[in-house]
Amino acid sequence: MHSFLLHNGSVLPAASAVLAPGQIGLLSGWGVFSTIRVADGVLFAWERHWARLRHDAELLRVPFPDDPDQVRRSLLELIEANKAFDATLRLVIVRNRG
Repeated sequence: MHSFLLHNGSVLPAASAVLAPGQIGLLSGWGVFSTIRVADGVLFAWERHWARLRHDAELLRVPFPDDPDQVRRSLLELIEANKAFDATLRLVIVRNRG
């Protein structure tokens, strides 16, 4: 496991208690996710992953970020913080309100 995670746009220590077991989105699987390959610090097929996530989020009525470039920059900041230039990254966007 890596030392840092990205939560709501902020890189935080992985030991931070940012997720609670009682979150409705986590309990019911109310969200979208994608597993993205990181090769030499580059997010593989980022545009394709983003388009699929956005489409699926619309279908499931999951609130979705407006700015793919900001999310991409945040993910690259996370990759740098973890020194995980060759890794697999899981991006999860969860809806926690009804």
